[in-house]
Amino acid sequence: MKSMSAELKAHYASGETTLAVLAKFTRQDSQVLAVTAGHDADITYPLVGGTIYQSGYDMVPTAMVTSAALNVDSMDIRGVLLALGVSEEDINAGLWDNCQFEAIRVNWADLTMGHEEMKYGWFGEISVGRNEFTAELRGLTQRLQSTLGEVVSQACKNDLFDAKCGIVPIEGTWKFSGTAVTGVTSKRRFVMSSLAQSAGFFSAGKVTWTTGLNTGLSMEIKSHTAGGNIELQEPMPYDIAITDQATVFKGCLKRKNEDCRDVFANTENHGGFPDLPGNDQIFKGV
Repeated sequence: MKSMSAELKAHYASGETTLAVLAKFTRQDSQVLAVTAGHDADITYPLVGGTIYQSGYDMVPTAMVTSAALNVDSMDIRGVLLALGVSEEDINAGLWDNCQFEAIRVNWADLTMGHEEMKYGWFGEISVGRNEFTAELRGLTQRLQSTLGEVVSQACKNDLFDAKCGIVPIEGTWKFSGTAVTGVTSKRRFVMSSLAQSAGFFSAGKVTWTTGLNTGLSMEIKSHTAGGNIELQEPMPYDIAITDQATVFKGCLKRKNEDCRDVFANTENHGGFPDLPGNDQIFKGV
């Protein structure tokens, strides 16, 4: 049961309320956005040393869905991207992924009454429309949806150079730091002419940007052709510019023999079970 002060309970029961919702969001980069809904002036709460919740934003919360079972509590908010300080580029960059949020309700006319805890949790799915975003707010029970253990599959689940793979990205062999962009077609296609490796060497690899607007962000490489032509799986959130630098990692198609054995001599760390019988074999009953 949610707790609140006797004064706030009495205010609820009065029939004439002066309530406002205070919402605080903490992004992946620790930037905090605090806004109000239901009031036309900034609110500082708590009164001493509190957070300033800014008004004047077009943030529209939906009704909360809460159950007595272990279903995930949820609520959606809609708002104008630029007005809330949210940009489509920042969403694509992952800065709002798993954003922590807290929503409380107060009597803005008398903040000494305390507050009602409404919702605490994390962002779920974020969708972007025409200058507007909709974020799904997921409650604490969302953590219970996390998968524990590993799923057995034919395909390798490890990523090249991660702890389970065990291969060390040797500089100049599998890893190439300080590689500069020499030509740009789009946020997804560009040229790094200093990469002289044969076509396909970096396919399924990764680019991690070290300078430019995308600094700190990574993206998987879809294809690599001779001459250092790179195409990414998804466009980068921000523009790529000539002279931007990145660390480029060799790719792995995760095949047990062609990659793990023949290229990396790492068969023992292959994370898949390619000889596992599929459903067709099971249904045959042989």
